[in-house]
Amino acid sequence: MGYTLKTAQYVNDFQCIGGKCTMDCCRGWNILWADEEVESLKKSKHSDELDELIKASFEKTDNGINKIVLMPDGDCPFHDKEDRLCKIQKELGAEYLSSVCRNYPISGTVNNRIITKVRYLSCPAVFDLITKDEKSCDVYVYGKDYEPTNLRVYRIDTIDMVKENPTLKYRNDLFDFFYGILSDKKRDIHTSLIIGTLAAQTLSKLEMSSPDRIPEGITALTKQINSPALVKSLSDIEPNYKVKLGAVQCMLDGTTVGDKLSEILSSIRKKNIEGKFFVAIQTYITNLEKFYKICSTKPFIIRNIVRCLYMCEFMPFSDNNYNIFDNYAYFCASVALIDFFGAATAAGSDNPNEIFERFKTAVCLASHPLCHNSDRVKMIIDYLKDIDCYSAGHLALIVK
Repeated sequence: MGYTLKTAQYVNDFQCIGGKCTMDCCRGWNILWADEEVESLKKSKHSDELDELIKASFEKTDNGINKIVLMPDGDCPFHDKEDRLCKIQKELGAEYLSSVCRNYPISGTVNNRIITKVRYLSCPAVFDLITKDEKSCDVYVYGKDYEPTNLRVYRIDTIDMVKENPTLKYRNDLFDFFYGILSDKKRDIHTSLIIGTLAAQTLSKLEMSSPDRIPEGITALTKQINSPALVKSLSDIEPNYKVKLGAVQCMLDGTTVGDKLSEILSSIRKKNIEGKFFVAIQTYITNLEKFYKICSTKPFIIRNIVRCLYMCEFMPFSDNNYNIFDNYAYFCASVALIDFFGAATAAGSDNPNEIFERFKTAVCLASHPLCHNSDRVKMIIDYLKDIDCYSAGHLALIVK
């Protein structure tokens, strides 16, 4: 019996651009290999040069997984700097790569025999696809006979995990519900995000009291969220930039995201006399308006980036240890970063093409740690609770 495949059009349209990639996926993060993959590589017929690299380039992590030892500049030792291609793949073929390397940027979730397949936004080829075609992030369902080549690249909700967190039974229903809110073109994406905060709060209450009423809750909320009066009241909310920029700073200060993007962010972030970063609110507003004016010729761009990020963060459960509202709070903070990157890149140039390319760089570089940092949800939840901003209303301010 196969699986039902749920995915977006951009996932199917994707093609790796190989050595032409300006932000290749061979640097800057842990590259993991299973024991059998390392053994297969060692036993292959290969050159002496590659043999020396193989012997020197793997180490065991604390949990027994093989990790590639990166070069001092963060590059994979198998990455050929001249043609920007993989030495293993060039000499032996893709079948000798680890499943991580062979399948990147593919990932997703498996729940109740439904595979939600995504391609990570950290790949610039993905960014190009979703910002060129309005329908690229529309989700489709493909039959019930899909057979994945490798389940290892997906995050699987096991029977034990569902027993521990009964709400996971409804991962697919919740995914469709929130994704539908984000995809509704009758309202702007920020209003849609705020509607999602209210829905997440209501569904979290059901999650804590009676999880099996979640489908019933989704049905009731579906009727409520399209109320013209609700949409009007939410679209009229005044932004609170102190709250929004505070959440952004929490996700940037002392993190790999902030470190990687220090040059781009320096155009809008300054340091005070205590050495802490700050952003002048009016500077932020002016440059965000400048950025959105650049995007006005393709108004779907931000919506598609938000929808793609939603998929890449495995929403509605980016972290299974947290509830629906917690995870949605993290998602809202991630989206606030997207706006911040827009303002920062607009502040650094007056050339629309240059601004958009720098924005692309910021989004792609930030997306990997956003989607893979194991403490990502805890970090933002702790921050929001510390500043007494843990409510649907406060999330609306972060979004707006």
